[in-house]
Amino acid sequence: MPAYVLVAAKGSPGVTTAAAALAAVATTGGRAILAELDPAGGSIAVLTGQPAVVGLVDAATLLRRSTSAAAVDDNATMTPHGVATLLAPNSGAVTESVIASINERWVPALRAAALDVIVDGGRWEPSQTTARRVVGADLVVVVVRPTVASVEATRHIVDRVREVAKRPAAALVVGGKPYKPEDVAHHLDLPLAGALAWDPRGATNLWANGVSRTWLRTILARSAAAVWSNLFEIAMPRGATTGVPGVPGPPGQPGPPGAFGGPSGQEVQRG
Repeated sequence: MPAYVLVAAKGSPGVTTAAAALAAVATTGGRAILAELDPAGGSIAVLTGQPAVVGLVDAATLLRRSTSAAAVDDNATMTPHGVATLLAPNSGAVTESVIASINERWVPALRAAALDVIVDGGRWEPSQTTARRVVGADLVVVVVRPTVASVEATRHIVDRVREVAKRPAAALVVGGKPYKPEDVAHHLDLPLAGALAWDPRGATNLWANGVSRTWLRTILARSAAAVWSNLFEIAMPRGATTGVPGVPGPPGQPGPPGAFGGPSGQEVQRG
C-alpha cells in the first residue's frame, strides 16, 4: 500500500494539518500511521494535548541496528485525534539529529508497520542533512498555498525533491485564493492531488475530538477524503508497478492549462 511524504517550501505552512487530515481519513479504511519527520521539530503532541512521548527517538535507536516494523509499532502513540503517530520532539535541533541518523531508512521502516503511511516532512530543502527522508515514498506530496510567494518558492524545490526521492511528486494546494489550484499545479508542472480546504475550525475539531462523526462532516474532512482518493490514483496508476522504492511508475499528468496570474478562483468555503 502507498507511502506519502508531505513537504513544503518556504512560505507554505499547513503540512502538519494536511498530513493529519489525510491520516485521519486513512484510518477510517484500515491501518495507517502518521510520522513526524519535520526537522524543525514535532507539534502534534502540543496540538492534541498528548503527553510528551517522543517515540521517534526510541524508534531511531532500534532502526540503527536493523529496519523492522517492531521499531515503529512499539513506539507509535495513539494520539487523541485517533491516529497512530510516531511523535517527534519539540526541539528542532534534537529532531533534526534523530531524523538524520536514519534518513532514507525511515519510510521503508514505516511501510513495514502499516498499510498506509503518511509522513509530515515539514519544510524541505536540498541542503538539509535530512533531505533524504523522502526516499522510499510512492509519491512526494508538495504542499503549497495559492499565492505568488508560495508558488515561486515551491517551484525551486520541485525538481530537486523528485531527484532525491526518485519518485513522482504532486501538488496539494491548501486554500483556493487568489489563484485556482489547477493553475498552481500547471505552473509547477505537477499533477494536482487536489485542494485542501482552509478550514481552521475543522482543524481545531480534529485536534480536540479526533476522527469523530462531527469532524467527518467538516469541509476539511471532506476535502481530505477527495485528496486521499486522488493521491492513490496518481501514485499507483492502473497497470503501473509501484510500491517498490527506486522503481518509478508512469508520471502523472500536469494540471489543465491555465495562466498562473489569471482570474482568481473561488475561495474554498470555511467551516
